[in-house]
Amino acid sequence: KFLKNIYKDRSIRDIIVNSGKLLGGNLTSAIIGLATLSLIARALGPKYFGYLILIQTYCYIIDGLFNFQSWQMLVKFGAISLRNNKKDDFKKVVKFSFVLDFSSAILATIIAVTAAGFAAKFLKLNNEIVHLIYIYSLIILSNISGAPNGILRLFEKFNLLTWYKISSAFFRLIAILMAYLLKMDFFSFLMILAGIKVISNLFLLLLGIFELFKQNIRRWWKVKIVNYKEPLIFAIWNNLKMTLTLPIKYFDIIIIGLVLSAEWVGLYKVFKDVTSIVELA
Repeated sequence: KFLKNIYKDRSIRDIIVNSGKLLGGNLTSAIIGLATLSLIARALGPKYFGYLILIQTYCYIIDGLFNFQSWQMLVKFGAISLRNNKKDDFKKVVKFSFVLDFSSAILATIIAVTAAGFAAKFLKLNNEIVHLIYIYSLIILSNISGAPNGILRLFEKFNLLTWYKISSAFFRLIAILMAYLLKMDFFSFLMILAGIKVISNLFLLLLGIFELFKQNIRRWWKVKIVNYKEPLIFAIWNNLKMTLTLPIKYFDIIIIGLVLSAEWVGLYKVFKDVTSIVELA
């Protein structure tokens, strides 16, 4: 009866339903991702599969450290503006979120490229891998997903977010399957993964902008940003909190690469993803 009464509350019910949609999307995309990972491992072999995971992990760490994901800030301050029926204030929050995403993406990309040589030496990788890191760092530059993610969440477009995650994972699987059947080389697999990720990021950006258009939020890029201090502080602290999760998410792979070898990195990555799917289920 207690649970039934809680579920009658619309706000709580919406949270439960929307969380279920996101969880279902994450679980489905994770399963598809594991199938994709298995194909890549089979095609490249243990050594080059391990190299691929190390390149991706390096870019994800730099992205997590320096590329702000502003969606929580947009949801928090954007919701306040909409609740008070202050559309101009909401436009300012949207523009500030996009500015923060663009500027931090550029900064993170520069750092990723600049530090690539040091990272390669640290992980005992050859110069060929350094050049591949340069190329794969483009996914960081395209990762302007904070603002569109926040826009879709704020307007409760969770179905759209769920299908976006699933479709992105599905198209990546199809692309990798074709590469596997055509027996492409390591460089081709890396380019395909980078290209799909860039396209996926840009597609999410378009979804967010289109949602603003649907909600009649026009010419938001022309407003002047003022009183940005509080949102900026919130975004910085939120990014610092997310940074604390990086050791759990990625540093274990780096340690495996340092202590053992690239071959073990690939094996550990598959095991880790299987464990994540079990936890989600």
